[in-house]
Amino acid sequence: MSEDAKDQPSNSGKVDRRKFIGTAAATAGMMFIKPELVRGTAANSAVRVGLLGCGGRGTEDATNLVDTGGSRVVALADLFQDQLDKGRDAFNKMQQDKGYPAIDASQLFVGPHAFQQMANSKEIDAVVIATPPYFHPEHLEAVVAAGKHVYCEKPVAVDVPGALKVIEIGKRAEGKLSLDVGFQIRDCPPFVELVRRIHGGALGKIICGEAHYFSGYIDRPAWPDASPVERRLRNWVYDRALSGDIIVEQNIHVIDICNWVLKAHPLKASGSGGRQGRPQDGDAFGNYNVLFHYPEGVDITFSSTQISKGWWEVTERFFGTRGTSQSPYTGPLGIWGEEPWQAEGSVAKDAPPAAFSATGKFTSNLEFADREKKKAFVDSITSGHFHNQAAAGAESALSCMMARTAAYTGREVSWEETLKSKEKWDSKIDLNKPSRREFLKSTVTTAFSAGLGVCAGAELFAASTAPSAVPASPPPSPLPIKKGLVFDMLPAKLSSAERMKLARDVGFEVVQAPTTPEEHAAEEMKKAADAANIRIDSVMNMDHWKYPLSSSDATVVEKSLAGMRTSLRNAKLWGSDAVLLVPAVVNPQTSYRDAWSRSQTQIRKLLPLAEELKIVIAIEEVWNKFLLSPLEMTKYIGEFQSPWIEAWFDVGNVVLYGYPQDWIRTLGKGIAKVHLKDFKRKKDGYEWVNLGDGDVDWEAVREAFRETSYSGSAICELEGGDEAYLRDVSRRVDRLVLGRS
Repeated sequence: MSEDAKDQPSNSGKVDRRKFIGTAAATAGMMFIKPELVRGTAANSAVRVGLLGCGGRGTEDATNLVDTGGSRVVALADLFQDQLDKGRDAFNKMQQDKGYPAIDASQLFVGPHAFQQMANSKEIDAVVIATPPYFHPEHLEAVVAAGKHVYCEKPVAVDVPGALKVIEIGKRAEGKLSLDVGFQIRDCPPFVELVRRIHGGALGKIICGEAHYFSGYIDRPAWPDASPVERRLRNWVYDRALSGDIIVEQNIHVIDICNWVLKAHPLKASGSGGRQGRPQDGDAFGNYNVLFHYPEGVDITFSSTQISKGWWEVTERFFGTRGTSQSPYTGPLGIWGEEPWQAEGSVAKDAPPAAFSATGKFTSNLEFADREKKKAFVDSITSGHFHNQAAAGAESALSCMMARTAAYTGREVSWEETLKSKEKWDSKIDLNKPSRREFLKSTVTTAFSAGLGVCAGAELFAASTAPSAVPASPPPSPLPIKKGLVFDMLPAKLSSAERMKLARDVGFEVVQAPTTPEEHAAEEMKKAADAANIRIDSVMNMDHWKYPLSSSDATVVEKSLAGMRTSLRNAKLWGSDAVLLVPAVVNPQTSYRDAWSRSQTQIRKLLPLAEELKIVIAIEEVWNKFLLSPLEMTKYIGEFQSPWIEAWFDVGNVVLYGYPQDWIRTLGKGIAKVHLKDFKRKKDGYEWVNLGDGDVDWEAVREAFRETSYSGSAICELEGGDEAYLRDVSRRVDRLVLGRS
């Protein structure tokens, strides 16, 4: 509300109830604010807002809504009592200065069911959802089901099933209420004008683009007296499961702008990333590097960091046949070329940089983004011209998830594959433990009241506050590793289609298939996997033992090369990204030195085909008296100087003469794939045993994977068995390797 409006006589703030509803009905077919809620005074005629998640970004969102003059905050909800108290004090002071009453105590909700209580409140017209992204689909569904307008912070979900659920929720809301998603830049005047000009042809045909989101490390309190569960919740921005990782939670703003400018989502993505440079603060990545392929051959390169010190920069650049555009958060924003234009007020190129805002409150080019976004949201409610941004919000989230999967797996991922994903991320946090009574008792006695603003996202909403009331700590977030098995573990009496379906049914996500020379059989293998919705992740080359590449016999070597070429082509047909290769065999006829040099010579002959097909040749360490330490293996692979040669690490193979966790840390990012088996020493020898029944220290292995941010596949290479046996193996992988309970 403007200052001028506030100085008018009180009658000027009144709204004629019958005229208001009639106008809205005529323009929109229906008005969702209930007639009895549209009353005479300025306070009572404002849209009544409930804030779900009282942290930094949520407080900023709700404050912006109040500043429009068309809404007021009447309810607050959070899991943490200190957050709720802090929010109540802030909004009471702010709104009382505007002549609004204090928030009624009955509209302060705390605890694991606070979101449902807020949704059911009859005193609220609209809800701001600013909780950790992991909870967005659940909270959004409750609010929409209760018939309330909703402003949901981005991202709408952390996994594909969640994003698709949001699309369905949006369909239910269509034409009945406003559902906005927190992409405020789409309402920011300089960006709106820039995109209008681009869509009008100012750049000509867009050829390619570049975007980046370089931000500093987000410092959070250490919470030394809190349990691990509470620390995860308090510092959810460090947690993959709760945040979706930085590319989905923070970087999504930039990728959303790319989708907006190009009027499309990316068709596929390849990428990399990792935790290098981050402290031991959780499991979120510290950097991403992605290549997006958009329709019409437009490629966009994207990079991000969340580790930088003393520097931040966010921008998008598009290069066309008639000009180039640039759209930074701060700095010169405009178009250079045949139709030059620069946004009014956009700073000069040599101006000093503005400060980064962890809560999303920026000056310069984004100064009016929040104001305009919140004004549009309120106007959509009061006018009856309802927004529905669920599908667009989900599309941008899915674009980021596709890139995230590409970086985790080290392979190209398509949009179609992304939409087929059934993987539901699990935070391993039970909001119903402890009981509500225990929770309320603990939070009432909580003493801390630290500020909890975080990067352009949300705020935590999930378990009890006092360490004494938090349940026993679960393990850290499950590792984002794909669980698989070798095809030969599946019952041979079944058809290929039945074997693939069984693999999926007992809980595996990927399969490693053997080299299949016969074309028809290879096609049948592909059809079987597609029908079962399971991916053939890699190929087990079958000829390297019988015909080693290190042989001095040219005929033997040629047979080995032919087998590898078949394996590489199998991989391409099946959509795999790696072929396992045992590179050499040391024996009385072949010295270690000869095995090294001969095998490298022959593998280099395979590199052009591997590069053409984009298939990694993954070198495995095995009992071949070759590559007996991780240092040797790293050196051997490094001498190829090729991205198409990486390591295939077998956990069980090294137990006799080393420690798997040491190999994992030494090979690090050089590991393309992993084999899982266990090894048990006996007085009279040794034996291969099921996972967990041998000498492998699985906890140490799991932590090594976590430290190195390994996110590829882990494929069981064990004895075969029936359905019950395979289900047991699947559960063992969950518990021992992935850290799932």
